[in-house]
Amino acid sequence: MEWANGDTLNVFLDRRSNNAKVMDNLRASFRAMASFLHHAGIAHGDIQNLNVVVVGTALRLIDYDGMYVPPLQIGSGTEVGHKHFQHPDRSPKDFGPKMDRFSFIVVDVSLRALMLDPTLHPRIREGGETIVFKANDYADPANSEIFRVLKAKHELREAVENLERICGASITQVPTLEDFLAGNNIPAAKVRPAAAVGGPTAKPAVKKYISAFDVFSAADFSGVMRNVGNKIELVGRIEAVKHGVGRRGRGKGRPYTFINFGPWLGNIVKLTIWSEGLTNMTNTPSEAWVGRWVSVTGLVDPPYNGKFRGKTYVHVGITLTANGQVQFITEPDARYRLGIGGKAVPISNQEILQGIGAKPNASIPRNSAGSAFAPSSATGARSSNRDILNAIKKAPGAPTQRYTPTTTSTPPSKGKLSAISGWIWVAGIIIVLYILLHVGK
Repeated sequence: MEWANGDTLNVFLDRRSNNAKVMDNLRASFRAMASFLHHAGIAHGDIQNLNVVVVGTALRLIDYDGMYVPPLQIGSGTEVGHKHFQHPDRSPKDFGPKMDRFSFIVVDVSLRALMLDPTLHPRIREGGETIVFKANDYADPANSEIFRVLKAKHELREAVENLERICGASITQVPTLEDFLAGNNIPAAKVRPAAAVGGPTAKPAVKKYISAFDVFSAADFSGVMRNVGNKIELVGRIEAVKHGVGRRGRGKGRPYTFINFGPWLGNIVKLTIWSEGLTNMTNTPSEAWVGRWVSVTGLVDPPYNGKFRGKTYVHVGITLTANGQVQFITEPDARYRLGIGGKAVPISNQEILQGIGAKPNASIPRNSAGSAFAPSSATGARSSNRDILNAIKKAPGAPTQRYTPTTTSTPPSKGKLSAISGWIWVAGIIIVLYILLHVGK
Protein backbone atom coordinates (compact mmCIF):
# COMPACT_ATOMS: atom_id res chain seq x y z
CA MET A 1 0.00 0.00 0.00
CA GLU A 2 1.04 3.62 -0.43
CA TRP A 3 3.00 5.07 2.47
CA ALA A 4 0.91 7.43 4.61
CA ASN A 5 2.97 10.47 5.58
CA GLY A 6 1.41 12.09 8.61
CA ASP A 7 0.87 11.82 12.35
CA THR A 8 -0.92 8.91 13.93
CA LEU A 9 -4.04 10.04 15.75
CA ASN A 10 -2.42 9.90 19.20
CA VAL A 11 0.45 12.18 18.12
CA PHE A 12 -1.95 14.54 16.35
CA LEU A 13 -4.11 14.81 19.48
CA ASP A 14 -1.06 15.47 21.66
CA ARG A 15 -0.28 18.46 19.46
CA ARG A 16 -3.71 19.79 18.54
CA SER A 17 -6.32 18.58 21.05
CA ASN A 18 -6.47 22.05 22.65
CA ASN A 19 -7.82 23.56 19.40
CA ALA A 20 -11.61 23.22 19.32
CA LYS A 21 -11.89 24.13 15.64
CA VAL A 22 -9.33 21.47 14.67
CA MET A 23 -11.22 18.91 16.76
CA ASP A 24 -14.49 19.84 15.05
CA ASN A 25 -12.87 19.40 11.62
CA LEU A 26 -11.47 16.06 12.78
CA ARG A 27 -14.98 14.97 13.80
CA ALA A 28 -16.22 15.84 10.31
CA SER A 29 -13.45 13.74 8.74
CA PHE A 30 -14.37 10.75 10.90
CA ARG A 31 -18.05 11.16 9.97
CA ALA A 32 -17.11 11.13 6.29
CA MET A 33 -14.94 8.03 6.78
CA ALA A 34 -17.68 6.19 8.70
CA SER A 35 -20.22 7.01 5.98
CA PHE A 36 -17.91 5.86 3.20
CA LEU A 37 -17.12 2.52 4.84
CA HIS A 38 -20.78 1.92 5.76
CA HIS A 39 -22.09 2.49 2.24
CA ALA A 40 -19.27 0.39 0.76
CA GLY A 41 -20.07 -2.50 3.13
CA ILE A 42 -16.49 -2.43 4.42
CA ALA A 43 -15.13 -2.42 7.97
CA HIS A 44 -11.56 -1.92 9.16
CA GLY A 45 -12.02 -3.87 12.40
CA ASP A 46 -9.57 -1.93 14.58
CA ILE A 47 -10.26 1.81 14.49
CA GLN A 48 -7.86 3.21 17.10
CA ASN A 49 -5.15 5.83 17.60
CA LEU A 50 -2.28 3.95 15.99
CA ASN A 51 -4.27 2.81 12.95
CA VAL A 52 -5.47 6.29 11.92
CA VAL A 53 -3.00 8.63 10.22
CA VAL A 54 -3.88 12.31 9.85
CA VAL A 55 -2.56 13.59 6.52
CA GLY A 56 -3.27 17.31 6.27
CA THR A 57 -7.04 17.51 6.69
CA ALA A 58 -7.66 13.92 5.55
CA LEU A 59 -7.60 10.60 7.40
CA ARG A 60 -6.00 7.36 6.26
CA LEU A 61 -6.43 3.94 7.79
CA ILE A 62 -3.49 1.58 8.08
CA ASP A 63 -3.08 -2.04 9.21
CA TYR A 64 -5.62 -3.99 7.19
CA ASP A 65 -5.06 -7.50 8.53
CA GLY A 66 -8.41 -7.57 10.37
CA MET A 67 -10.42 -5.82 7.66
CA TYR A 68 -13.76 -7.05 6.32
CA VAL A 69 -14.58 -6.68 2.64
CA PRO A 70 -17.22 -8.50 0.63
CA PRO A 71 -17.38 -11.42 -0.02
CA LEU A 72 -15.45 -12.51 3.11
CA GLN A 73 -17.47 -14.71 5.42
CA ILE A 74 -19.24 -12.84 8.21
CA GLY A 75 -18.44 -14.14 11.70
CA SER A 76 -15.08 -15.67 10.82
CA GLY A 77 -12.76 -13.07 12.36
CA THR A 78 -9.50 -13.69 14.19
CA GLU A 79 -9.13 -10.37 16.03
CA VAL A 80 -11.23 -8.19 18.32
CA GLY A 81 -9.52 -4.81 17.96
CA HIS A 82 -8.11 -2.46 20.60
CA LYS A 83 -10.18 -2.85 23.77
CA HIS A 84 -10.24 0.88 24.52
CA PHE A 85 -12.23 1.41 21.30
CA GLN A 86 -14.45 -1.69 21.26
CA HIS A 87 -17.82 -2.71 22.65
CA PRO A 88 -17.36 -4.89 25.77
CA ASP A 89 -19.01 -7.85 24.00
CA ARG A 90 -16.80 -7.71 20.87
CA SER A 91 -15.60 -11.16 19.79
CA PRO A 92 -14.26 -12.75 16.58
CA LYS A 93 -17.79 -13.82 15.64
CA ASP A 94 -18.70 -10.12 15.20
CA PHE A 95 -16.44 -9.93 12.14
CA GLY A 96 -18.40 -8.19 9.40
CA PRO A 97 -19.45 -4.83 7.92
CA LYS A 98 -20.85 -3.50 11.25
CA MET A 99 -17.81 -4.00 13.49
CA ASP A 100 -16.56 -0.36 13.24
CA ARG A 101 -19.80 1.22 14.44
CA PHE A 102 -18.97 1.34 18.14
CA SER A 103 -15.45 2.69 17.50
CA PHE A 104 -16.72 5.58 15.39
CA ILE A 105 -19.29 6.52 18.05
CA VAL A 106 -16.61 6.46 20.78
CA VAL A 107 -14.25 8.63 18.70
CA ASP A 108 -17.00 11.15 17.97
CA VAL A 109 -18.06 11.51 21.62
CA SER A 110 -14.40 11.70 22.67
CA LEU A 111 -13.60 14.51 20.24
CA ARG A 112 -16.68 16.43 21.36
CA ALA A 113 -15.44 16.05 24.93
CA LEU A 114 -12.04 17.50 23.98
CA MET A 115 -13.75 20.47 22.34
CA LEU A 116 -15.36 21.26 25.70
CA ASP A 117 -12.44 20.29 27.93
CA PRO A 118 -9.00 19.89 26.26
CA THR A 119 -7.41 18.91 29.58
CA LEU A 120 -9.13 15.51 29.51
CA HIS A 121 -6.82 13.93 26.94
CA PRO A 122 -3.47 14.56 28.70
CA ARG A 123 -4.96 13.09 31.88
CA ILE A 124 -6.55 9.97 30.38
CA ARG A 125 -4.65 9.17 27.17
CA GLU A 126 -2.96 6.10 28.71
CA GLY A 127 0.30 6.73 26.90
CA GLY A 128 -1.50 7.38 23.61
CA GLU A 129 -3.54 4.17 23.74
CA THR A 130 -6.90 5.96 24.00
CA ILE A 131 -8.57 9.37 23.77
CA VAL A 132 -10.72 9.67 26.91
CA PHE A 133 -12.56 6.33 27.31
CA LYS A 134 -11.10 2.99 28.40
CA ALA A 135 -12.35 -0.59 28.34
CA ASN A 136 -13.43 -0.52 31.99
CA ASP A 137 -15.62 2.51 31.26
CA TYR A 138 -17.63 0.55 28.68
CA ALA A 139 -17.87 -2.51 30.91
CA ASP A 140 -19.27 -0.51 33.86
CA PRO A 141 -20.47 2.97 32.80
CA ALA A 142 -22.43 3.42 36.03
CA ASN A 143 -19.18 3.52 38.01
CA SER A 144 -17.01 5.21 35.39
CA GLU A 145 -15.60 8.57 36.44
CA ILE A 146 -15.30 9.80 32.83
CA PHE A 147 -18.95 8.92 32.15
CA ARG A 148 -19.92 10.90 35.25
CA VAL A 149 -17.73 13.87 34.27
CA LEU A 150 -19.13 14.03 30.75
CA LYS A 151 -22.77 13.51 31.80
CA ALA A 152 -22.34 16.54 34.04
CA LYS A 153 -21.76 18.66 30.93
CA HIS A 154 -25.10 19.79 29.51
CA GLU A 155 -23.86 19.79 25.90
CA LEU A 156 -22.79 16.14 26.13
CA ARG A 157 -25.29 14.53 28.48
CA GLU A 158 -27.62 13.09 25.84
CA ALA A 159 -24.79 11.69 23.71
CA VAL A 160 -23.02 10.17 26.72
CA GLU A 161 -26.21 8.60 28.03
CA ASN A 162 -26.87 7.12 24.59
CA LEU A 163 -23.34 5.72 24.56
CA GLU A 164 -24.02 4.23 27.98
CA ARG A 165 -27.17 2.55 26.63
CA ILE A 166 -25.16 1.10 23.75
CA CYS A 167 -22.53 -0.27 26.15
CA GLY A 168 -25.24 -2.05 28.15
CA ALA A 169 -27.01 -3.49 25.13
CA SER A 170 -26.06 -6.27 22.72
CA ILE A 171 -23.36 -5.44 20.21
CA THR A 172 -25.85 -6.28 17.47
CA GLN A 173 -27.85 -3.16 18.50
CA VAL A 174 -25.04 -0.65 17.93
CA PRO A 175 -26.33 1.97 15.44
CA THR A 176 -24.37 3.67 12.70
CA LEU A 177 -22.64 6.93 13.59
CA GLU A 178 -25.16 8.76 11.41
CA ASP A 179 -28.08 7.28 13.36
CA PHE A 180 -26.33 7.91 16.69
CA LEU A 181 -25.88 11.60 15.89
CA ALA A 182 -29.55 11.83 14.89
CA GLY A 183 -30.68 10.00 18.03
CA ASN A 184 -32.10 7.10 16.02
CA ASN A 185 -31.96 3.34 16.76
CA ILE A 186 -30.56 3.86 20.26
CA PRO A 187 -31.04 0.70 22.39
CA ALA A 188 -33.59 0.96 25.19
CA ALA A 189 -31.19 0.05 28.00
CA LYS A 190 -31.25 1.51 31.51
CA VAL A 191 -29.09 4.54 32.28
CA ARG A 192 -27.93 5.55 35.75
CA PRO A 193 -28.83 9.18 36.60
CA ALA A 194 -25.89 11.57 36.47
CA ALA A 195 -24.23 11.79 39.89
CA ALA A 196 -22.05 14.50 41.37
CA VAL A 197 -18.47 14.25 40.18
CA GLY A 198 -16.30 12.80 42.93
CA GLY A 199 -19.33 11.61 44.92
CA PRO A 200 -20.00 8.09 46.22
CA THR A 201 -20.48 5.26 43.75
CA ALA A 202 -22.24 1.94 43.91
CA LYS A 203 -20.37 -1.33 44.13
CA PRO A 204 -18.54 -1.76 40.81
CA ALA A 205 -20.01 -4.36 38.50
CA VAL A 206 -16.57 -5.06 37.01
CA LYS A 207 -13.82 -5.41 39.62
CA LYS A 208 -11.04 -6.57 37.32
CA TYR A 209 -8.86 -4.13 35.43
CA ILE A 210 -9.27 -4.47 31.66
CA SER A 211 -6.10 -3.55 29.81
CA ALA A 212 -5.53 -3.44 26.08
CA PHE A 213 -2.42 -5.59 26.66
CA ASP A 214 -1.08 -8.05 29.21
CA VAL A 215 -0.12 -6.27 32.44
CA PHE A 216 3.19 -6.97 34.21
CA SER A 217 4.74 -5.65 37.37
CA ALA A 218 8.06 -3.88 36.88
CA ALA A 219 9.32 -6.16 39.67
CA ASP A 220 8.48 -9.27 37.64
CA PHE A 221 11.80 -9.55 35.80
CA SER A 222 11.16 -13.08 34.51
CA GLY A 223 7.67 -12.21 33.29
CA VAL A 224 8.94 -9.23 31.31
CA MET A 225 11.82 -11.31 29.92
CA ARG A 226 9.31 -13.84 28.58
CA ASN A 227 7.67 -11.05 26.58
CA VAL A 228 10.62 -9.63 24.67
CA GLY A 229 9.20 -8.39 21.36
CA ASN A 230 5.63 -8.19 22.67
CA LYS A 231 3.64 -5.11 23.61
CA ILE A 232 2.71 -4.99 27.29
CA GLU A 233 1.53 -2.62 29.99
CA LEU A 234 4.22 -2.22 32.65
CA VAL A 235 3.28 -1.02 36.14
CA GLY A 236 5.85 -0.21 38.82
CA ARG A 237 7.38 2.24 41.27
CA ILE A 238 10.48 4.11 40.13
CA GLU A 239 13.60 3.51 42.21
CA ALA A 240 16.16 5.62 40.33
CA VAL A 241 16.54 8.03 37.41
CA LYS A 242 19.98 8.04 35.78
CA HIS A 243 21.17 10.50 33.13
CA GLY A 244 24.13 9.99 30.83
CA VAL A 245 25.78 10.94 27.54
CA GLY A 246 26.68 8.50 24.74
CA ARG A 247 30.38 7.73 24.35
CA ARG A 248 30.51 5.74 21.12
CA GLY A 249 29.12 5.59 17.58
CA ARG A 250 26.24 7.74 16.40
CA GLY A 251 25.08 8.19 19.98
CA LYS A 252 28.32 9.88 21.02
CA GLY A 253 27.65 13.15 22.80
CA ARG A 254 23.89 12.61 22.89
CA PRO A 255 22.01 12.50 26.19
CA TYR A 256 20.01 9.52 27.38
CA THR A 257 18.07 8.60 30.51
CA PHE A 258 17.49 5.29 32.29
CA ILE A 259 14.53 4.90 34.65
CA ASN A 260 15.22 1.92 36.90
CA PHE A 261 12.76 -0.19 38.87
CA GLY A 262 15.52 -1.82 40.90
CA PRO A 263 19.27 -1.62 41.73
CA TRP A 264 21.11 -1.16 38.43
CA LEU A 265 23.76 -3.75 39.29
CA GLY A 266 21.29 -6.62 39.08
CA ASN A 267 18.65 -8.27 36.93
CA ILE A 268 16.04 -5.52 36.67
CA VAL A 269 13.36 -3.96 34.50
CA LYS A 270 13.98 -0.41 33.31
CA LEU A 271 12.79 2.28 30.90
CA THR A 272 15.22 3.72 28.35
CA ILE A 273 14.93 7.13 26.74
CA TRP A 274 17.45 7.94 23.99
CA SER A 275 18.07 11.50 22.82
CA GLU A 276 15.28 11.36 20.20
CA GLY A 277 12.77 10.35 22.86
CA LEU A 278 13.94 13.07 25.23
CA THR A 279 13.26 15.74 22.60
CA ASN A 280 9.66 14.51 22.34
CA MET A 281 8.99 14.74 26.08
CA THR A 282 7.52 17.84 27.67
CA ASN A 283 7.93 16.39 31.16
CA THR A 284 11.64 15.63 31.46
CA PRO A 285 12.52 12.78 33.86
CA SER A 286 14.11 13.96 37.09
CA GLU A 287 14.81 12.89 40.65
CA ALA A 288 11.29 14.02 41.46
CA TRP A 289 10.07 10.89 39.64
CA VAL A 290 11.71 8.56 42.18
CA GLY A 291 9.13 6.83 44.34
CA ARG A 292 6.24 7.54 41.97
CA TRP A 293 4.03 4.84 40.46
CA VAL A 294 3.79 4.70 36.68
CA SER A 295 2.09 2.77 33.91
CA VAL A 296 3.91 2.43 30.59
CA THR A 297 2.76 0.68 27.43
CA GLY A 298 5.23 -0.39 24.76
CA LEU A 299 7.29 -3.13 23.13
CA VAL A 300 9.72 -5.00 25.35
CA ASP A 301 13.27 -4.56 24.02
CA PRO A 302 15.82 -7.38 23.82
CA PRO A 303 17.80 -7.57 27.09
CA TYR A 304 21.11 -5.83 27.69
CA ASN A 305 23.81 -8.02 29.27
CA GLY A 306 26.39 -6.02 31.22
CA LYS A 307 29.41 -6.59 33.43
CA PHE A 308 30.87 -4.35 36.11
CA ARG A 309 33.85 -5.24 38.30
CA GLY A 310 33.38 -8.92 37.66
CA LYS A 311 29.63 -8.89 38.38
CA THR A 312 27.21 -9.57 35.52
CA TYR A 313 23.74 -8.10 35.26
CA VAL A 314 20.82 -8.08 32.81
CA HIS A 315 18.44 -5.20 32.09
CA VAL A 316 15.21 -5.58 30.13
CA GLY A 317 12.43 -3.09 29.53
CA ILE A 318 10.77 -0.59 27.23
CA THR A 319 12.23 2.26 25.19
CA LEU A 320 10.19 5.44 25.45
CA THR A 321 9.75 7.40 22.23
CA ALA A 322 6.55 9.42 22.59
CA ASN A 323 5.42 12.22 24.84
CA GLY A 324 2.97 11.01 27.47
CA GLN A 325 4.05 7.39 27.20
CA VAL A 326 4.64 7.45 30.96
CA GLN A 327 1.39 7.72 32.90
CA PHE A 328 1.71 8.63 36.58
CA ILE A 329 -0.80 6.68 38.65
CA THR A 330 -1.66 6.31 42.31
CA GLU A 331 -0.65 3.37 44.47
CA PRO A 332 -4.26 2.09 44.71
CA ASP A 333 -4.53 2.29 40.92
CA ALA A 334 -1.27 0.35 40.60
CA ARG A 335 -2.66 -2.37 42.88
CA TYR A 336 -5.89 -2.43 40.88
CA ARG A 337 -4.07 -2.81 37.56
CA LEU A 338 -1.83 -5.54 38.97
CA GLY A 339 -4.75 -7.35 40.58
CA ILE A 340 -3.11 -7.33 44.00
CA GLY A 341 -5.81 -5.96 46.28
CA GLY A 342 -6.21 -2.84 48.32
CA LYS A 343 -3.88 -2.14 51.18
CA ALA A 344 -3.57 1.54 51.96
CA VAL A 345 0.08 1.40 52.98
CA PRO A 346 3.12 1.74 50.67
CA ILE A 347 4.20 -1.57 49.20
CA SER A 348 7.51 -2.90 47.96
CA ASN A 349 8.42 -4.67 44.75
CA GLN A 350 8.90 -7.79 46.89
CA GLU A 351 5.28 -7.63 48.01
CA ILE A 352 4.10 -7.15 44.43
CA LEU A 353 5.86 -10.34 43.41
CA GLN A 354 4.31 -12.25 46.28
CA GLY A 355 0.90 -10.94 45.28
CA ILE A 356 1.18 -12.10 41.69
CA GLY A 357 2.87 -15.38 42.54
CA ALA A 358 6.26 -14.50 41.02
CA LYS A 359 9.72 -14.92 42.51
CA PRO A 360 12.14 -12.00 42.90
CA ASN A 361 15.54 -12.27 41.23
CA ALA A 362 14.37 -15.32 39.30
CA SER A 363 16.83 -16.81 36.88
CA ILE A 364 16.74 -15.60 33.30
CA PRO A 365 14.45 -17.84 31.25
CA ARG A 366 16.25 -19.57 28.39
CA ASN A 367 15.24 -21.61 25.41
CA SER A 368 16.84 -24.86 24.27
CA ALA A 369 19.71 -23.02 22.62
CA GLY A 370 20.62 -21.31 25.87
CA SER A 371 19.43 -17.90 24.66
CA ALA A 372 17.97 -15.36 27.04
CA PHE A 373 15.22 -14.75 24.47
CA ALA A 374 12.61 -17.05 25.95
CA PRO A 375 9.45 -18.09 24.07
CA SER A 376 6.20 -16.30 24.86
CA SER A 377 4.21 -17.97 27.57
CA ALA A 378 1.06 -17.46 25.53
CA THR A 379 2.20 -19.02 22.27
CA GLY A 380 5.18 -21.18 23.15
CA ALA A 381 7.01 -19.77 20.14
CA ARG A 382 9.25 -16.83 19.35
CA SER A 383 7.44 -13.67 18.39
CA SER A 384 7.98 -12.24 14.93
CA ASN A 385 8.16 -8.79 16.56
CA ARG A 386 11.10 -10.07 18.57
CA ASP A 387 12.99 -11.01 15.41
CA ILE A 388 12.26 -7.58 13.95
CA LEU A 389 13.63 -5.91 17.08
CA ASN A 390 16.77 -8.00 16.92
CA ALA A 391 17.31 -6.91 13.32
CA ILE A 392 16.76 -3.25 14.23
CA LYS A 393 19.32 -3.44 17.04
CA LYS A 394 21.91 -4.79 14.58
CA ALA A 395 21.19 -2.17 11.92
CA PRO A 396 23.54 0.78 11.27
CA GLY A 397 22.71 3.72 13.50
CA ALA A 398 21.17 1.60 16.24
CA PRO A 399 21.91 2.55 19.88
CA THR A 400 25.49 1.85 20.89
CA GLN A 401 24.44 -0.48 23.70
CA ARG A 402 24.88 -4.08 22.62
CA TYR A 403 21.92 -6.35 23.30
CA THR A 404 23.50 -9.79 23.06
CA PRO A 405 21.87 -12.99 24.28
CA THR A 406 23.68 -14.97 26.94
CA THR A 407 24.89 -18.27 25.47
CA THR A 408 26.77 -21.27 26.80
CA SER A 409 29.59 -22.99 24.95
CA THR A 410 32.47 -25.37 25.65
CA PRO A 411 35.97 -24.02 24.95
CA PRO A 412 38.15 -26.17 22.64
CA SER A 413 40.57 -28.52 24.37
CA LYS A 414 44.36 -27.97 24.35
CA GLY A 415 44.74 -30.96 22.01
CA LYS A 416 42.44 -29.39 19.45
CA LEU A 417 44.24 -26.07 19.71
CA SER A 418 47.59 -27.79 19.10
CA ALA A 419 46.27 -29.56 15.99
CA ILE A 420 44.88 -26.29 14.62
CA SER A 421 48.20 -24.53 15.22
CA GLY A 422 50.07 -27.33 13.38
CA TRP A 423 47.91 -27.00 10.29
CA ILE A 424 48.40 -23.22 10.32
CA TRP A 425 52.23 -23.70 10.28
CA VAL A 426 52.01 -26.15 7.36
CA ALA A 427 49.79 -23.79 5.37
CA GLY A 428 52.18 -20.93 6.06
CA ILE A 429 55.22 -22.89 4.81
CA ILE A 430 53.40 -23.85 1.59
CA ILE A 431 52.45 -20.23 0.92
CA VAL A 432 56.02 -19.02 1.48
CA LEU A 433 57.47 -21.68 -0.88
CA TYR A 434 54.92 -20.80 -3.54
CA ILE A 435 55.84 -17.10 -3.37
CA LEU A 436 59.60 -17.82 -3.54
CA LEU A 437 59.22 -20.10 -6.59
CA HIS A 438 57.20 -17.52 -8.50
CA VAL A 439 59.49 -14.66 -7.51
CA GLY A 440 62.44 -16.73 -8.72
CA LYS A 441 60.81 -17.10 -12.14
